Amino acid sequence: MRESASAPRRNHTAALADRVSPLYLELETAAALTTLSPATIQNLVVEGKFPAPRELSGRRVGFLLREVIEWAENRPVSNLPPPPNTGAKKPKRKVDEPPVVPDSQTGA
Repeated sequence: MRESASAPRRNHTAALADRVSPLYLELETAAALTTLSPATIQNLVVEGKFPAPRELSGRRVGFLLREVIEWAENRPVSNLPPPPNTGAKKPKRKVDEPPVVPDSQTGA
């Protein structure tokens, strides 16, 4: 009878976990979320420019999701153009212009 009584509780807990965002992030997940490398995040933490990880247990730490999101939302707006690999629209060339061929392909 105990197993049948605990089964609904486990199902409820699993369902709740599916609906709730994680509270803490591992370093690799924080890196993926911010598009920074783990080494960059660690350097920023040392410099006091990124939220420090929280102690979860004796040997486990995690970044508080809310603090990482707040950090990201408070980053200054950049005046740099996006790098070419971001999918930003490329300027269209005119139809009568020939495509530009690099010198290494022309053999000249």
